Amino acid sequence: MSQPIQSPSSAPHSTDAKSAPVLLVIYGGGGHRTEMQLLLDYLVKANSKTPVPLISIGPSKLDCCVVAHYQMTDVRDKHSRFKSLFLMLPSVLNQLITTVKILRAHKVSGVISTGPGLCVIPMVIMRLFGVNTVFVETYCRFNSRSFTGRVMSKLAHRFLVQNKQQLALYPGAEYCGRV
Repeated sequence: MSQPIQSPSSAPHSTDAKSAPVLLVIYGGGGHRTEMQLLLDYLVKANSKTPVPLISIGPSKLDCCVVAHYQMTDVRDKHSRFKSLFLMLPSVLNQLITTVKILRAHKVSGVISTGPGLCVIPMVIMRLFGVNTVFVETYCRFNSRSFTGRVMSKLAHRFLVQNKQQLALYPGAEYCGRV
């Protein structure tokens, strides 16, 4: 199961990690990770006087001030639906357990995700626990909706799109521009 990878330079100094609110960021590999890194670089600059501690869920740790990273992979195999059937149950169980561990160890004040599907289970659980959720649909979609986008447009408190064309695909979405 997923164990947090603590960053020595940014690890919490108090013994009670749950005392300070943290922002949870969830992302996948490739472009999803790049979009999250760009978004966090902007947020860190914009909030330099009052930085918010970050914890992350994804396939690899980001290059910024993350207090703890929980490694998690997607629930499916991009290239094989057959393999996806075998990956789904262990992946979902891992996501459930990891998300509960995060809730027990940290005071999560909000969640931001750039996808892909690995964000759905943690976002559902966080939403059930009253945590504000924000989903940013990937920039590479212009004329079609992603599976994760379809789910998250109904689930997330705020659903953001990076292309104005996506507003027609997702009623109620907010245009945020490119991250």
